[in-house]
Amino acid sequence: MKKNTKRVLAAVLAVIMLALMLIPIKLDYNDGGTVAYSTVLWQVELPHRIIVEENGQIGYLVGARVTLLCGLITVYDDTYIRMEP
Repeated sequence: MKKNTKRVLAAVLAVIMLALMLIPIKLDYNDGGTVAYSTVLWQVELPHRIIVEENGQIGYLVGARVTLLCGLITVYDDTYIRMEP
């Protein structure tokens, strides 16, 4: 193959691999309703996790969390515990 053809092929493969890294996979957890959309480069988590306090009170961890690079860098974290009355 010519040198120019190899460069074009390498560029096309690099674009395809980058596009595949940006397509999210939806993950549903059985912890009360948490949903996460995850790729290699970023993750968006919408937690709705059941939490039981030491005194027996039941609450939920709710909100949103956005991380980059498999959870190494947290960009946005608006999670809080909502207690049931």
